[in-house]
Formats: sequence, C-alpha cells, structure tokens
Amino acid sequence: MREPTDTEPAALCLTAPAKVNLSLRIRGRRRDGYHEIESCMQTLELADELCCERRPAPGFALELTHEVEVGLPVLPDADNLVLRAAAAFALAAGDDKCGAQFRLTKRIPAGGGLGGGSSDAAAALLLLNALFGTPLSAHQLHELAACLGADVPFFLSGGTQVARGIGDLLEPVPDAATPRFHFVLIAPPFGTSTAAIYKNCKAPLTEPAGTSTIPGGNVLSDKGLPVPDRPDAFINELEASAMRAHPELEKLAADIALRGFRDVRMSGSGSTLFLAFEERAAATAAMQRLASLREAGVHLEQTETERDPRRSRRPAAPADDRPGLHPHMGDNRGGAR
Repeated sequence: MREPTDTEPAALCLTAPAKVNLSLRIRGRRRDGYHEIESCMQTLELADELCCERRPAPGFALELTHEVEVGLPVLPDADNLVLRAAAAFALAAGDDKCGAQFRLTKRIPAGGGLGGGSSDAAAALLLLNALFGTPLSAHQLHELAACLGADVPFFLSGGTQVARGIGDLLEPVPDAATPRFHFVLIAPPFGTSTAAIYKNCKAPLTEPAGTSTIPGGNVLSDKGLPVPDRPDAFINELEASAMRAHPELEKLAADIALRGFRDVRMSGSGSTLFLAFEERAAATAAMQRLASLREAGVHLEQTETERDPRRSRRPAAPADDRPGLHPHMGDNRGGAR
C-alpha cells in the first residue's frame, strides 16, 4: 500500500446516511437460507457522521457518541461494523501496519431498518481508502463491502437504487426518475433482529432460474419504483413477520392509523415505521399530530430524500471549529452496528 504524502490530509470525515426501503418484496427463499428480494432503497438526509484519522501505530480504535437513544444498543466492541470494516480493509490492502482512529456520532436508530450500521461500514471503507492512498479500486471496495453485509455495497454510492438477489445486485435509478419525498420516521423504543425477522418470514423456496414463488400483483414500475397512484405502492412484505415477532409494533402502526395516517409503512426489517409526503409542510403537520407518541418513548424524526448523494460520498477534512481526534482515544476498541 502506498504511503500517504505530507500533502495528503491526516484526518477526514464523511456522513453516513440512513435509508428507507420504499418497497420491499420477498421473491423466495434459497436453499442456502438466504432470501431473494426486490427492493427500492433510498438514502436520506438523516445521517451518522464518521471521522477517521491516521495514526502511526497499527490497529484501529473508535470513540462513539450517541445523539439518539432508541433502538438496539451500539457498543464500541469487536462486533461493531466500523472496526470490522477497518480490519477487512487492512487485510485487503495487504498492510498489517495500517492504523487509524475513528470518531462516530450516531444519529440513526440502530436495529430500526434504516441501515445505520451498514452505512457506517461503507463510510469507514471510503475514508480509509482516501486516507491511505486509494489502494483499492471501486470494484474491490464493492466486493469487500459485500462481505460485510448485504446493504453495505448500496451505501458506497447511496442515492436511489433497486436491489435484487440477496440485496447485492444493484441498479441505480437515474436522477430524472428518482422520486423525492419528505419523511416522518417513527422509531419505537426497541429494535428488531434482521435475522429473526427473515427467519420468521413465510417464504417458499425459490424455483430454478430465480422465478418468483410469491403470488400477487407487482406494484413496482419497470425500474422497481413505487407507483405513486397506487394505495399499496409503498409495500414491505416483511411487515407481517416483524409484527408477529413484535405485537407492540403492530399496535404502534394501528395507533398511527387512528391518527389519520393509514399508509404508514415499515422500513427494511423494522422496527422503524415511516410516512412519506410530497410536500415538506405535510410532513411537518404529521410530526405535530404524532408528537404525543414521544410520551411512550417513540422517537420522531423529520427528514427527506438525500439531496446530493455524489457529493456526500466525497470525504472532507474536519471543519476548523470541530473538536479534533485525541490520542487518548486509542484505548477505546470497537465499531458500529
């Protein structure tokens, strides 16, 4: 791996956006246990922030700051995806002396189907590749990301993409065809296990050649985008599985419907629910009508479709007024889920 020059930055930062699944259909279950899906995913303005600084000693360390308290716990331990991504990067780059320190600010609820951990992992790969002289090509980064999790390759570029297969076959949606929404995210005070939700999903085995075994009409356009004039356009076929596992999630969805929002949907494998609006004012009004849910520990977040995914994937030097990364953080160990 090429040594960075004195003119290259020693520290870089990157936003790690959340995502919603505008649609998610289960196309069948493979014999290896994985599920075949078809999903339209879109990144949001809501994002974690990950900063990374080179250090002379080999190995990686992480400082973790939480700005949201709902969802599954995120710990700075060896299972954290930021440090798993860093270790995989060093191995792929062939450098056992690679060393860096991370600072992660968590704003995305963990275990909520918003992809926070996967996005953090993708950001770690992009930051390390930029800090250490770009030893890996875009293709190599994609392959490395796929080894870390099905959603991680998506977050390398973000935007709006249609995912097929087990989520690893990605087709970007052209900007001109990208639907843009204002969202209200409704995150209950608990997360869900992706593995458990998929295991609880009643999908038959996929037939040869990938033929879908799931009956029913398709509400997707030929690009996998929700058809806006269909009431069932925003569909998630994992919802029934998640609500069987978590009856309190079904109760929350029913409560939201009673407040006038019957088109509430779940993102990914849950537990976050969302409402999508074409106008910001409608999303703001929904936030006000749902405000009392906070009394039950529900986290509400207003956000929108990510405005400029290409720009946000370019690492930037920390702002001058941003606190630096401190050497004493090197004793911390872990990463982000």
